[in-house]
Amino acid sequence: MNKKLLFLFLYGCCGLSAALAQNLTNGDFEDWGDQSVDIYRRATFGFKPGTCENVESAYSLFQTFEAEDRPLGFKVFDDFFVTNPPSSVTQATDAADVFEGNSAVRLEANSFFIGVVGLYDVEELVQEALPIPYPFDDVPLSIDGHYKHSSGTPQTFGAGTCTRQGPLAQETTFTGGFAVYAVMTKWNSDESKRDTVAHTYQVYDDAAEYTSFSAPIEVLQENTLPDSLIFVLSSCPEFISPNPIAIPGSVTFIDNVDFTFCDIDNAVSLNARTLSSNEENAESYQWIDCNNGNTPIAGATDRTFIPESNGDYAVMVTKGACSETSACTFVDINSCNSASTQTIEACFEYTWLGDTFFETGTYTATLPNSLGCDSLLTLNLTIDTVNTIVTQMDGTLTSLQPNATYQWLDCDNDNTPIDGATASTFTADISGKYAVEITTSKGCIQTTTCQEVDLILSIEENTFGHPVSVYPNPSNGSISIDLGESYSEVEIVVRDLLGNIQLTTIKKNMRQTSLELNVPPGIYWLSMTSKTGATATAQLIIN
Repeated sequence: MNKKLLFLFLYGCCGLSAALAQNLTNGDFEDWGDQSVDIYRRATFGFKPGTCENVESAYSLFQTFEAEDRPLGFKVFDDFFVTNPPSSVTQATDAADVFEGNSAVRLEANSFFIGVVGLYDVEELVQEALPIPYPFDDVPLSIDGHYKHSSGTPQTFGAGTCTRQGPLAQETTFTGGFAVYAVMTKWNSDESKRDTVAHTYQVYDDAAEYTSFSAPIEVLQENTLPDSLIFVLSSCPEFISPNPIAIPGSVTFIDNVDFTFCDIDNAVSLNARTLSSNEENAESYQWIDCNNGNTPIAGATDRTFIPESNGDYAVMVTKGACSETSACTFVDINSCNSASTQTIEACFEYTWLGDTFFETGTYTATLPNSLGCDSLLTLNLTIDTVNTIVTQMDGTLTSLQPNATYQWLDCDNDNTPIDGATASTFTADISGKYAVEITTSKGCIQTTTCQEVDLILSIEENTFGHPVSVYPNPSNGSISIDLGESYSEVEIVVRDLLGNIQLTTIKKNMRQTSLELNVPPGIYWLSMTSKTGATATAQLIIN
């Protein structure tokens, strides 16, 4: 299998380094074979006298070495020695019980050495020796994988020994460990040097069984994409130093190594005036006002956000340990506003948007439309009512509602419609309670309250000892009389207002009787006198 060897250098002892696609190629160490390795060396090795600074010496191609049985895509430290390397890198097969696949990589330090490979400085290494193009489109969150490690014989160095941090202040013993190192840099053309964008350096203790590790990446320059990378896995505690320190007998197994990136979609979609984060599975959202110094907007913590004013907005999305902020998006809150008008004519009342109106008028409301913008609604409302006032005069009821249809009802008979009583006026034949059902020209229907009509004549004088009834009043001349009890003889006389007798009659054994008066319309006096001298007088109105 041919693989492009993108990362060509391991810096330190007993380790290996790799070039990566977005995920680490051959990070499970399943692919092994022969590969050509370009070996670079300085022309001069050593320290400046009395210091731990490098002897100024450039790197140059020393030779091309055909390495056998190597994890493809990786460069191992052994190959710098070509022969008699101080460590070994071999394929291990015992990882199959833990992970998918059949192999891992095994690193072993076979001997102690110090100062053999020269005075490598990290910045010079990246800048001068092997400028490796940065293979990612983002800075990783961490380097993850599994390892097991057993440290060999501890090594002790005296004060003044040079290390990557400078001379040791006191005697120090190094015990070994599994180490992960990465540095990501960007060329600074103004100062002709490389600036570190992000890095990690983690040392892990002995582990008898495969143990997961996660080396967090520390970002030193936000929003900066590196242009080169060094990545090293090693069995040495000081694997990047002027003096690489091996711990003889250290053995490390490594498998399933990968770079972990923040998996956040930080794009934003705009639908009308509604902004939506494209990331569906975030733990939190915080919308930001780009017009006001990227100030977080209080309460704007949902996946969607509807601005209240024109401007640019962004969202900060958090997912696990990752947090990314979208680009600012301009929103015109008036771009999708809408308006509509309704004209409604209703009887008595009308309910609109949860409110009930009883009067004619123009009403407005503002609601969000389907696009999330303002929708101005206008209601031109006409309320049709029924005039339920009914007047009464002399037994005649009159509805004051004009231009309608009418049906008079007998309230004493379960509101039964009265045949033929369909005019705006109604004259009752008998005493009782009456109402009218009114239907306007707009179709509004309402029934008036019941009105009581009393057609019994008012008795001006009564000595009969019982209530005397004379009805109806007014009448067309046909009247009824009820004395309350029977009398052997009663004289009945009807006179006009001038005293002229219009009718006289005598009734025998009378309690109730009827009279037919054939007289001109007007007002008359009716008098009744019994044989015993009891009298009663009533006023008649003849239509």
